[in-house]
Amino acid sequence: MLLLSQGMKRIYVILVALAVLLPMSAAELDSVPVLTFQVLPKYPLEMYQKGSPGEVVVDFVVDAKGYVRNPYAVKWSHPGFIPAALGAVSQWQFKPGMKGDRPVNTHMQVPVIFTLDPDLDPGQVTEPEMLYNLGVWFMTGTGRPKSEEKAFACYRRSAEQNFAQAEYALGLMYANGRGVPKDPAEGFRWFLKAGEAKFGPAQCEVGMAYATGEEVPKDLAAAVAWYRKSAKQKFARAQYLLAIHLDTGAGTPIDLKEAAKQLEAAARQNLVAAQVLLGQWYCVGEAVPKDMVRAHVWWSLAAFTGNGTAKENLAQIERELSSAQKADAIKLAAAISAAFQATPQ
Repeated sequence: MLLLSQGMKRIYVILVALAVLLPMSAAELDSVPVLTFQVLPKYPLEMYQKGSPGEVVVDFVVDAKGYVRNPYAVKWSHPGFIPAALGAVSQWQFKPGMKGDRPVNTHMQVPVIFTLDPDLDPGQVTEPEMLYNLGVWFMTGTGRPKSEEKAFACYRRSAEQNFAQAEYALGLMYANGRGVPKDPAEGFRWFLKAGEAKFGPAQCEVGMAYATGEEVPKDLAAAVAWYRKSAKQKFARAQYLLAIHLDTGAGTPIDLKEAAKQLEAAARQNLVAAQVLLGQWYCVGEAVPKDMVRAHVWWSLAAFTGNGTAKENLAQIERELSSAQKADAIKLAAAISAAFQATPQ
C-alpha cells in the first residue's frame, strides 16, 4: 500500500537554474499550491519482495501553470526507491500558488512514503505486479499469515491481467491442488498462456506436459520445441531436459555438441541433476571427451549440496586421480562455484 504525504516537510527558497522567476516559498504566498492530479509510484519490485518500507524526500518547483519542474531527491532511505518516487512526482499537477491575483512558481518538498501494510485488503490492490507479489507473501507467510487460498485469489486477479509470472503461479496451484481443488488441465491452460508470453518456467512446464502425455497427447517433437523456447530464456531445467533429448534423439535429431552445451549451461546455473549427469558424461565419454578431472569437478559441486549419487561417484573416482589432478579439479570447481548464475531452475 502506498501512502503519500502531500504536505510540505521543509521549505527553502532556491534559484532554479536558468529560470526567469525566483520560486517562492509557501510562507510568501497568499494561497499555496493545491494538488489536483496525483500519480502513485509503483513499489519497486526488489524492495517489495524484501518487505522493505522506504521514503524519498523530493524537491521540486510547481510552476505558474501548476506543473512540476526539476524534481530531484534530497534524502532517501534506499536509492532503489528514487526512480519510482521521481517518476510519480514529475507527473503531479497542482492549482498553482498565488501571490495576490498572480500565479507564481513555488518551491516545495514532499516525502514520498512507501509502506507495506500487513493488514492490507487485497481487494484494494489492482496493479498486476503488486497482486502477484502479494500472492507470494500469502503463499510464503511473509509479513502476514500464510494462506494458500488468499495467494490463489491474488494470483488469479493478476493472471487475469495477463501478468505472466502470475499465470505460471496459478498453473502450479491448479496442477498441485494448492489453495484450489487439483485440476491439471486448468493448470496446463495457464502454463500455456504464460508460455506463449515467453515466460521460461511456464514454457518448460508445457514441454513436460507434451513429453509425458498426461494433459495433452504425447508429442516429443512438441516437447523439444517448448524446451528450446524455455532454454533460450536460460531456464536451467529446460536446458537439462533438452540436453537429454538431443543426446538420445527423442523427438529431435541427435546433436551431441548441442546436448553438451545445454547440459553444461544448466550445470553452471547450479542445477544439481545437470551436474550429476554431466559428471557421468565426462566419466564415460558420453557426448563429451572422457575427462575424469571434469567428472570430479561436477560431482564435487553436486555432492556439496548433499546429493547421494554424486557423493558415491566421487568416492569411487577419488582413488583413480593423482594428487595433482585432484588439486586441478578443486581449483576448477571453486572457479565455477564462484560464478554460479542465480537463474530460476
